[in-house]
Amino acid sequence: MSCVLAEVVRRACSFVIRIDMPLKIAKDIMEFLLHRNILLESMQMQGVGDGEAILILHCLIEKDRVKRIQQGLEKMNGILSVELLESKTSNLVKIFP
Repeated sequence: MSCVLAEVVRRACSFVIRIDMPLKIAKDIMEFLLHRNILLESMQMQGVGDGEAILILHCLIEKDRVKRIQQGLEKMNGILSVELLESKTSNLVKIFP
């Protein structure tokens, strides 16, 4: 029997997003990601006062789509800043025949 290694197409990355009007904007972001079939692993939100919050999204995205998703998030109303944290290692999966 031989073992075949295949690279997973999606890479782990995180977006650290500073938002205004946290609940409304979080809903808009979720709709944005769902519309683009982005696999969201977890989401954390921390209020920072003055009606602003920090939203951290951990997701899996195809490597060639990461920058376009980041640019789409930056263009949304109510988003003050977007920072991308991206995994530099590839995910390998063992596939047994």
